[in-house]
Amino acid sequence: RIYIYKTFWDGTEKRQSSWSYWEFDFPISNMSMFKDRLLLVTQRGGNQVAFQIPLSNKSPLLTGLPSQYHLDFTLKAADVTVDLDAGITTATFPLPFVPNTEVYCVLAAGQDSIIVPGQVGSDGYTVTIETFSTVNYEVYAGYPFQSFVELSHLLPKDQEGRSITEGRTQLRRLSVEYKDSAQFDVRWTNGSRSEKRSPFLSYEGTDVITLNTFPQLRSGTHEVKLRGRGDRLRIRIGSEQPYPY
Repeated sequence: RIYIYKTFWDGTEKRQSSWSYWEFDFPISNMSMFKDRLLLVTQRGGNQVAFQIPLSNKSPLLTGLPSQYHLDFTLKAADVTVDLDAGITTATFPLPFVPNTEVYCVLAAGQDSIIVPGQVGSDGYTVTIETFSTVNYEVYAGYPFQSFVELSHLLPKDQEGRSITEGRTQLRRLSVEYKDSAQFDVRWTNGSRSEKRSPFLSYEGTDVITLNTFPQLRSGTHEVKLRGRGDRLRIRIGSEQPYPY
């Protein structure tokens, strides 16, 4: 794990602080920060491999697309071969994925893009996906990751903007303003009670975003009804899905 400590200062007063962490399933040989990216070095298949993780949760390879997808270890295919008869597209990448695993692939053609599942071959370098059209498109691939932000304890303010820490305060509603979002989740627990959820989904009337479709992006306010003491509520906002938010 790599732990991150964040603070928010208002003049000379520290208003908020939080701990978060990244958890990896491989050993970390070395790490460094470069501008807005975390650089990691690890060993894979006897080779030394470097990863970069943008702190904005947006892959630098995908900045030119109309939608941002939450994919880790994102690579652009060096070669794409389309077999119309077999209905299969084979993409070859410059670095290996974990062999025989599933990845998400972004197919980009101009300003259009869709996200589809892909299967990594036994060599780790080739990924096969179902062919959807004869349009020439670039292929990006990566692994989805969880990205959640946990809120600090929500406390009321007095007229001078100071936090009120005495007494019991009840939180009844939380408003989450979002912009260009397709899907996210608000989750909260109240003390030892079971976790509750209030998901947002841009596709109205459905419970999931169907793969192979362009994600609808919306902006607005997501209202969540809460009932609990501010010092006992644990609230997280984020997503386990690769769609923009």
